[in-house]
Amino acid sequence: MTKDIVWLKDINKNDIDLVGGKAANLGELYNNGFNVPNACVISTKVYQNYSKNGKFNDEVRNNILVVFTKLDRNVSVRSSATAEDLENASFAGQYSSFLNVDTEKKLFDSIVKCFKSIDSKRAIAYRKKNKVKGKINMAVIIQKMIPSINSGVSFTVNPTNNDSNQMVIELVNGLGDSLVSGSVTPDSYVIDKKSKKIVKKSINSNKNISAQKLKKVLEVSNKIEQHYNQPQDIEFAFADKLYVLQSRPITTLKKQESWKKIISREYGVQYCEISLRTLSPELKNHVPYQFYDQIYVPEEGNQVCYMKELQWDKFVQKVEQKYNLSNIKMYEKDFFQRGQDYVDYCKFISNQDLSKKSNIELYKIYQMYQKFSLKYTPYVWTSYVLNLAFSKRVKEIIDSNVKNNSHKYYESVFTPSKKAAILQLNEDIKNSKSNGLLFEKYKWLPCLDIHNLPWTKDEFLEFVKDHKIPENSDKRISYGNVLSKFKIKSEYKKLFDTCKRFAYIKDVKDDFRRQGIFNSQCLFQEIASRMRKKLIDISYMMQGEISEFLKVGKVSKNVKERQKGFVIFYENATVRCVSGKNVNDIVSRFGIETNIEYSEKIQGLGASSGIVQGKVVIVKTLKDLSKVKKNDIMVAVTTHPDYVPAMQRASAIVTDEGGITSHAAIVARELQMPCVVGTKVATKLLKNNDLVEVDGSKAIVKKILKK
Repeated sequence: MTKDIVWLKDINKNDIDLVGGKAANLGELYNNGFNVPNACVISTKVYQNYSKNGKFNDEVRNNILVVFTKLDRNVSVRSSATAEDLENASFAGQYSSFLNVDTEKKLFDSIVKCFKSIDSKRAIAYRKKNKVKGKINMAVIIQKMIPSINSGVSFTVNPTNNDSNQMVIELVNGLGDSLVSGSVTPDSYVIDKKSKKIVKKSINSNKNISAQKLKKVLEVSNKIEQHYNQPQDIEFAFADKLYVLQSRPITTLKKQESWKKIISREYGVQYCEISLRTLSPELKNHVPYQFYDQIYVPEEGNQVCYMKELQWDKFVQKVEQKYNLSNIKMYEKDFFQRGQDYVDYCKFISNQDLSKKSNIELYKIYQMYQKFSLKYTPYVWTSYVLNLAFSKRVKEIIDSNVKNNSHKYYESVFTPSKKAAILQLNEDIKNSKSNGLLFEKYKWLPCLDIHNLPWTKDEFLEFVKDHKIPENSDKRISYGNVLSKFKIKSEYKKLFDTCKRFAYIKDVKDDFRRQGIFNSQCLFQEIASRMRKKLIDISYMMQGEISEFLKVGKVSKNVKERQKGFVIFYENATVRCVSGKNVNDIVSRFGIETNIEYSEKIQGLGASSGIVQGKVVIVKTLKDLSKVKKNDIMVAVTTHPDYVPAMQRASAIVTDEGGITSHAAIVARELQMPCVVGTKVATKLLKNNDLVEVDGSKAIVKKILKK
């Protein structure tokens, strides 16, 4: 063969420029006695020539066919870029690969697709994130297919805790593409490398691997690590014996950064995926700072969004830099326009006779829904950040001028200038003579996610019956008096006005979301019907899975398991969703810690003044709301409009998350009850039926010991 096409026996680790990183490693292993399936590599020279004229010359084409025949005309075709399997960037899964290629047409089509994958969006994003610069070339490996009984990967250092004394081995039955794609949950073993004993295992397949096979993987993986003198990520397969398919450096062993808990809710997969994508480079024209370091994890029946603290801080900083008092009106205009565009398209969907649409027509409608939803969702994040920023500055001004009872001034400044739907409902209940008209006006309110159905008329009438209408209080200081009290300078008045306005925007952002879901629910119901699934199942499907059904009729089998708890996150710039037994392993791998030490006194932020004592009721999901009785202390991670009926029965509100302009704070001030928010730990440290005292003025919750 020529330098255009090179066999593994003629390749070593120094040949990256000619054959790419993956092939160079395979040649290195092959020539040092490791059992690598024989392969030939189409060199970067061929790629360069193909890139110039879009075809193979006759000699190269004939030589490729000779190789194909020598490898028994059943091969894998795998990309091998010159920036791949490097010490600082593995490029795992970034480029294309194909298995069981058994015809000449498939062979050449696969080679071309490997060439073109060098310019895929995810590869470009990965190179940018890892600051890989310079010209990148592509080679392609044509390797004899192994009829795998088991396939897997081994990590010669435990990547979840950086323990160099442990090896992690994951296996699946058959070929390894299901493991790499994440579509199958593998058997997983953590093995002590010295004693060779299994420290931990998780079995998910029907066929447990034998102890002899595990021992062989451990032995070969250790030798490969010793050869390269650094931790390795190794792919292997068992047929008649163990074959090594790939080895690359583990590039993720670094000090784990701390994570910040952001929001918590009973979200399904659909909304979590949109939320993740909103802050990624995919939406770079809509948010001032983008990053992939986000993850939703299950906690106490909810999905909790965590973000890398450093990345979140940068995002907040960039949002505050971009939007200030001089351009905030433009931001507001864009916010309401995007929200209305989203709702209007959803109303358009509701006016269609979807039952007469073909699957492809539904696919196009669904894609447009995703487009409008993605363009609106950045404003959910930015309005949240701006609300916190403006309210923090105003609070500092009030606190610097008032020594005692500053809360009564908060009540005026942080009460919205205009009421979002759930607060406006109070006024309408008070003034309306027809609950039937109110039902038509507000029946969409419970629809925060696809599976949240609107109120039935009976449910709404029950809500109205239990609704506590706040009494007007002469003690509340008017907003005008607050401005006079502090003799606010002109620039400060604009700040106060903006803060008051953003208290409304913070809540109305959910109104857009709820109205959109309410009007588009018919689309998801139609898709569910065609899948022979329930509406809630659609909420736990990823966008790609719904699209795949509408295009080719394939139905995802993972939705039931996800409803018990799922983790959704980015891996190599691609959204992954994992459920079942692997959830805890993923959370551990990301280094997220949720253990909290107990304290008799819980400190938070005082959001509404007053002191009450009462019995704790923990609200973690919507199902817990009915447990809240009159005068109970309602304790939740955070609150939402769905929670209002229970909040009205309570005598005080305590939350883990949120600030003094959060939903809990605003509603508590409307209801004139004590409220402590942002405790971080209340739902974990308090238990149902604990007797506590809530002091909204001092922002303290403390247990009362029974005599």
